[in-house]
Amino acid sequence: MSEAFYVRVGKVEERKVTFQCLTGFAGGLADYANTRSFALMLLLDAKERAGDTRYLVRSAPPAVADAHLALAEKAANAPSSLHKDAGNANVFEAKWHARHTPRFVERTSVLERYNDVGEEKLRETFEEISPLQDQGRWLFLEAAWARMHRFDLAVEVTDAKYLEHLAEGHLFATTAFDVWLESRPLPP
Repeated sequence: MSEAFYVRVGKVEERKVTFQCLTGFAGGLADYANTRSFALMLLLDAKERAGDTRYLVRSAPPAVADAHLALAEKAANAPSSLHKDAGNANVFEAKWHARHTPRFVERTSVLERYNDVGEEKLRETFEEISPLQDQGRWLFLEAAWARMHRFDLAVEVTDAKYLEHLAEGHLFATTAFDVWLESRPLPP
């Protein structure tokens, strides 16, 4: 599993959305991200990575898998002013984010962190639950949501139309990270 984060779309209202983020298993187990560039990547990936949801729900009870797949399909097929306005986004370049992120994301804030118990304890927990991977990704991820590090990120966009493609409850994986740290000056 090399995803940076696993994300559930929480409450969407007006210009705000809450993303529930489970830290992935490729880097630090207590990692989190909170920049506007990270939020923009999540907003884009909610649609672009919707097709990957079918891998995340393997071994889930059929009704649960069907519900998540329906939400993923809804996100994948929804119109998106964000994707239209972002055009050919180069989301891995800080210069692109410095230029475009402020057009879409007004502000972000971490609402809460869960299971923030340090790398050593999280590594022990990971070792305890990792055998569940043999029984299916869903079982492992459900245990991870309960016992591993996760955080809630509030995102406010500049226009409500940039949330139109989101479906509350939609689950997706992402390789998003803090691409543009606004406090650092960019090279010319």
